[in-house]
Amino acid sequence: MSSQAPKRKERRVSRFTKSVPAIPVKPTQILRERTSAIAPSRQNKRQIAGYFSQDLHKELATLAAKEGTKLQALVGEAIDLLLHSRGMHTFGER
Repeated sequence: MSSQAPKRKERRVSRFTKSVPAIPVKPTQILRERTSAIAPSRQNKRQIAGYFSQDLHKELATLAAKEGTKLQALVGEAIDLLLHSRGMHTFGER
């Protein structure tokens, strides 16, 4: 057996730069870094998204501008109205 240590893998950034050693990164390190960058206003929240027509988006954006609010607040109000109309608990998140 050879007493030489195994060579580290190297990656080339581009053909104009020298090869640099690959740095192993554990997936948990990446996850830990991402969760620490979450804005305080988004902690313990989940995103609700959908695809709608451009015309609907334009109307909602216009309404939000007229009322001096954000699109997210209008969507939150609409969700509360839907829950209320179905006899469910509303959350008042805006």
